[in-house]
Amino acid sequence: MSIANDSRVCVYLGEGLARYAFPGGHPFGGGRMEAFWDEMMRNGLDGSVTVRAPVMAAQEVIERFPYPCACGARQGDVGA
Repeated sequence: MSIANDSRVCVYLGEGLARYAFPGGHPFGGGRMEAFWDEMMRNGLDGSVTVRAPVMAAQEVIERFPYPCACGARQGDVGA
């Protein structure tokens, strides 16, 4: 992975995000992150983004989301 510190685009990649997946052939399945990054590299875009590891948001940050019903729906699924 290349990291361009002066980039205006940030991509979050990591095991925690790879585990966040929907089952049964859903487009947001387990292989989506790897497929996304493969396409970034294939198109020569991997060097033009800043790559960061995912982080777990604090509950109070999640609760700022404008749709309360979504809070905690997948709680604990994503982590660094």
